Amino acid sequence: MKFSYRHKSKGILYVVLERLCHWQMYNQFRQIYLSDFDQIPLDKPMLIAANHPTAFLDPVLIGVHADPPIYFMTRGDLFKKPRAKKILELINMFPVNRQRDGFSGADRMEQTNEYVFERLREQHPIGIFVEGQHHLDRRIIPLQKGVVRLAFGAYERFQQPDLQVLPIGLSFRYGDQQRDTVSLVVGKPIFVKDYWQQYLESPAKAAIQLLQDIRQQLIELSHHVEKKGDDDLVEVLLRLHQGEQSVHYFPVIRRSNHLFYAEKSVVNQVNQMEEDAKKELQKNVKKYFKTLNKYWVDDAALLHPEWSSVPIWIFLILSFPFFLLGWLFRLPSATLAHFISSKKVKKKEFKSSVFFGIELLGSFFLYLFYLILALFTLKPLLIGLVILAPIVHPFSLMYRDAGTRAVAALWARLHPQRAQLLSERSKL
Repeated sequence: MKFSYRHKSKGILYVVLERLCHWQMYNQFRQIYLSDFDQIPLDKPMLIAANHPTAFLDPVLIGVHADPPIYFMTRGDLFKKPRAKKILELINMFPVNRQRDGFSGADRMEQTNEYVFERLREQHPIGIFVEGQHHLDRRIIPLQKGVVRLAFGAYERFQQPDLQVLPIGLSFRYGDQQRDTVSLVVGKPIFVKDYWQQYLESPAKAAIQLLQDIRQQLIELSHHVEKKGDDDLVEVLLRLHQGEQSVHYFPVIRRSNHLFYAEKSVVNQVNQMEEDAKKELQKNVKKYFKTLNKYWVDDAALLHPEWSSVPIWIFLILSFPFFLLGWLFRLPSATLAHFISSKKVKKKEFKSSVFFGIELLGSFFLYLFYLILALFTLKPLLIGLVILAPIVHPFSLMYRDAGTRAVAALWARLHPQRAQLLSERSKL
């Protein structure tokens, strides 16, 4: 991807943090799957309409991997303190003053509207999380009307024929854990001009139609479980599907929609199943996982004895020094991030975002401290180790993943009940 439009960002910190956040992605995620991100227009007026599974990771993921700098709408109450307001503006955030956040008055949206219209006039993309709240449920909830009001308001003012709404779906494997997997899928542009004649005849009907079309695309671009009662079944089926996949350590960022559509087919299968079939499948799956837990066997490890092959163990032994260096480097920041995200953060949607931010900032300042200390000593060995730190940091996490898999696969391969467990699984 050519980041040729980064310099157009009006927020100075946006450009700096984009590079740091890109590095932290290798620590936070095992795999990031991007689909059609090269189709995002670089110089068109655009409202990005995305779902909102997590608190802060969603805008970071979209902002890091999209070329043009994006201006994200966020809660107005976060801008009440002058220092916070300045920082948020420097990373291309702008407020929406919602009634539920304590704002009132007929003019509470005027400033937001003008800001959006000006950015669109300059052909800068606006990012809006159209569900209006973050949640980890695998479904698209009814959308807020703000995006269509802004779309029609901007078109009425400037009559830009290429003004568009671009849906982007985000689907996390977990959403509240480190070493996660996520898919981001870009949809087809929805041009506002195609709804304008209907808007002139009936603004309400046009707004409803546009909102429905955006939501329908988001349903197709993300995991959408129609019935809340099916959530548990979908989770275990996705876990079974995950266990069947090959492991790829590189590249971490993949331009592919293969995994998303494979998982989407699992979700769609549950949506289309009869209730009796769901109950029978859930009973069998529950029994299978109960047996796995009884024998302390991991489903994925059961299917992949190659994870504990001799070459893997040789690699783990030879690369242990690099793992140790990376582990020692990240230990202070990771320990602090884990403590705060697990003990102080109550909402699941915030846990991964808080971990991401604390480890990123902690690692950055820790690295600067180590670098200054190494330069002060003038010892080439120390300077070399510090230079290696940003590389061995993510390597230590990949090493830990490989080591955990190797131990689990070895246990599953040598387990006396292995044949029985494989037989049970084949019947699902």
